[in-house]
Amino acid sequence: MPLQVAVRLCEAQNESLDWLVSDAQPQRHDATDGQSVTVPVMEVRAGAGPEQFAAGEEPASTLSLPRALLVAHGIRPDAARIVWSMGNSMEPTIKDGAPMVVDTSDVGERDDVYVMRRGAGITVKRLQHMADGSILLKSDNPAYEPDRLPKDDGDELKVIGRVGLVLQAI
Repeated sequence: MPLQVAVRLCEAQNESLDWLVSDAQPQRHDATDGQSVTVPVMEVRAGAGPEQFAAGEEPASTLSLPRALLVAHGIRPDAARIVWSMGNSMEPTIKDGAPMVVDTSDVGERDDVYVMRRGAGITVKRLQHMADGSILLKSDNPAYEPDRLPKDDGDELKVIGRVGLVLQAI
């Protein structure tokens, strides 16, 4: 089932996505019960390849996700945002078109996968801090070469948040 169909089904049933992917019975809860969190779904496409330009940085909609799911993946619930990947440079980890749950409170202090603004574009890459102060932006797809930003060029990069969870079928 395509993810967009699953999202619409869950929204129509006022259920979280884990209702579809587990044996759980429908719980009929909403984000006001404390078990779920209303996460803004952004119209932002993060380039997994060339940088993409943000279509709009206001939420296009919201999605109710289980608070426990976010916490289990190290995502601060009040800082969670959903953005979409575009391209294949992060495959097999992140597929083209996959929605990513991004923790906007985590701005790149450690090596991990981040959504970043680079110039006027937005990208998703594995960020690695090097001993010489430079930053290495790496794709998981071996067809793409890493990009090294010298220590002085770090100003062109602004980390939006860490990708804590990817909502995609396997």
